[in-house]
Amino acid sequence: MKRINKMDISKLLFNETLAELKIGEAADYRNNLEIVTEQEGDIPGIKTLTLNGFDFEITLLDDVILGIQYDFTYEQTDGLFMMVNDEKLPLNHTLVSKDLENFLVSNKINFDLHESNIEPFTIKLKNLNSAFYFDNDHQLFKISVFDMELYRKIINYK
Repeated sequence: MKRINKMDISKLLFNETLAELKIGEAADYRNNLEIVTEQEGDIPGIKTLTLNGFDFEITLLDDVILGIQYDFTYEQTDGLFMMVNDEKLPLNHTLVSKDLENFLVSNKINFDLHESNIEPFTIKLKNLNSAFYFDNDHQLFKISVFDMELYRKIINYK
């Protein structure tokens, strides 16, 4: 029987930290990041970090971490979750947007809903860089923490 790893990603969602990685800081060569795509000019590069059996994508520009995301379209798992006020919410490909909304409301976490015809339905945590992306059936397919303001600062320095 396959052992299923469990991992709380609350620090990523609320503090932009995953293990030794923090958004806004330099990616240290000791973090064993595997290159997926190289940076090309202002287009960030992507690396992966495997942590507790989960593959996270790390977005970097000039070796500064801009974002960290987990994509359920590559790996469907039931092992990720977030904890708020001792309440646990599993984060997986079967989570529907309404369940996340209810969890956030019950825990007094402010959020915005973004719906358009050309982009996926998104729930963004207010005053944070965290977003949850949902498919046409409103099922979770990606969790992303990305600092767009930091990206703009870096490209304006070039």
